[in-house]
Amino acid sequence: MLLSEKGMSEKTIQNCISQLIKANLIIKKEGLYYRNIEFTFPKVIITGYEAKLTDYNKAFYQALINKEYVDYSYMIFPMDIAYKIIDKYHDILQDNGIGLIGVSNTKQKTLLKAKRIKEIKQYIRLSNLIQTNIKASIY
Repeated sequence: MLLSEKGMSEKTIQNCISQLIKANLIIKKEGLYYRNIEFTFPKVIITGYEAKLTDYNKAFYQALINKEYVDYSYMIFPMDIAYKIIDKYHDILQDNGIGLIGVSNTKQKTLLKAKRIKEIKQYIRLSNLIQTNIKASIY
């Protein structure tokens, strides 16, 4: 199901399962995987950032896609571009719950806060946490 729904490779899924077993979050018994009932899911908020220099359309559509996998989705642009975007697209961003951050060499400014419109599925949250831990251990 994860392979077809989320586009993850079999190797990535096996790696995630291995990490879940190591952390004692799931238990493998007779070829099936079971949730460890003693595990309490951590309260973690996942925020996604889509940074572009100029291309609003690419950033917007990627931020929309990201909302399936994160609690809050932001677009980041250079400050001058960000101000133009907020003037022109404020309502669209707000209606879709997408935040906007402007950055320069010396500062950053949140021009529009992202909104959590829906709760992401727990298995996606867990997968994100595991992948983050895998990437962090590589670096």
